[in-house]
Amino acid sequence: MTPRPIALLVTSALLFGCTPAVSSLPSTPSESPSRPEYTSDRRSNPSKIIFEGEEYPLLGADPDCVKGEDGYFYLFTTQTFLQRGEKGYGFDRCPILRSTNLSEWEYVGSVFADDAKFEDWDPDFGVWAPTILKVGDMYNCYYSVGYSSGYRETTGIGVAQAPSLTGPWTDYGKLFNSGEIGVENSIDPFAMEVDGHIYLYFGSFLGVYSVELTIDGLALMDGHPSEAELIEVSPPSGSFDLERNFEATYIVNKNGKYYLFGSKGTCCSGIDSSYYVVSGVSDSPFGPFLGSDGKEISAEPGGGDLVIAPSPNIAGVGHNAVVEDDAGEYWIVYHGYDKDWEYPGERTIFADPLEFSSETGMPYVQDIAGSDGLEMDGPQLSKKGKLYD
Repeated sequence: MTPRPIALLVTSALLFGCTPAVSSLPSTPSESPSRPEYTSDRRSNPSKIIFEGEEYPLLGADPDCVKGEDGYFYLFTTQTFLQRGEKGYGFDRCPILRSTNLSEWEYVGSVFADDAKFEDWDPDFGVWAPTILKVGDMYNCYYSVGYSSGYRETTGIGVAQAPSLTGPWTDYGKLFNSGEIGVENSIDPFAMEVDGHIYLYFGSFLGVYSVELTIDGLALMDGHPSEAELIEVSPPSGSFDLERNFEATYIVNKNGKYYLFGSKGTCCSGIDSSYYVVSGVSDSPFGPFLGSDGKEISAEPGGGDLVIAPSPNIAGVGHNAVVEDDAGEYWIVYHGYDKDWEYPGERTIFADPLEFSSETGMPYVQDIAGSDGLEMDGPQLSKKGKLYD
């Protein structure tokens, strides 16, 4: 469906709080090439962990999701307690899970070992909102660091690197903290390559910025953070305005257009959370990012086109990633509070098909709400890798 006007949707949404494909016949040189073959598993929300045939709740937040070369989707989340396979149920600073349907996940490791030392950070820090970028033959994990007090000045971003999505990971520590780079609340990293250059996006409710990294993505291009050349992606409004400003930047490059996804509202108030996702589009990876009304998404409260919002069953939907399946279809992966499951006060992971409006061109989820409990076909995958051995 094509979404209704955003003004009506924001008001109403925030009130509610494997079947294998048939093989084609062999083609002859005179025939056109056969169409690719895909298969998909059935799926439903919310996500769960599968271990030895048993289901466990997937507690998690701030997901990034990437498609591995082995045919699996890989999920990275904020630190949490969860079922860790042979390790049993326990705390993990940055768990890694994999899936073929974005619904049933297998724990496959962590970015950080249980006894990892973090010399660049205060002992009381927490690891938030990891994001993954493949750089050459390596994978970089950029992660937020937060503290129990003074978070706007002492938050920061670090980086780890590995030869595969499951590791082993080497932590290179701090890139910068908020005080060093001059941007309050420097969290929620997102990284992307633009014309052979690597840029890191960051910021939360007090402006979003980008800075260039070295060719390996492990350091700031300009050296010390105080010398970094900041690119203003979304201007600060001067106040911590949760309905005007946004956090959790994620950008999709589609057909030469850059679509920015950002989360507004309250993220962490349990089932009372009002978190929702908006989008803006630009010809440049650095903006300005405009809604379909032509206004910058932080120009005023409620700016941007609504992508997904709370529903009667799911609160606080946001901090999303976007992943593409082998057939070129898009899926949005995000967290939310499921009011009907056994842990309503904890965030879990959801995924839904992401559509683009035929009228405005902007992205949205059908009905602007998550499909809680609804069975559907999962992402389409080609017959390759470990999935179909």
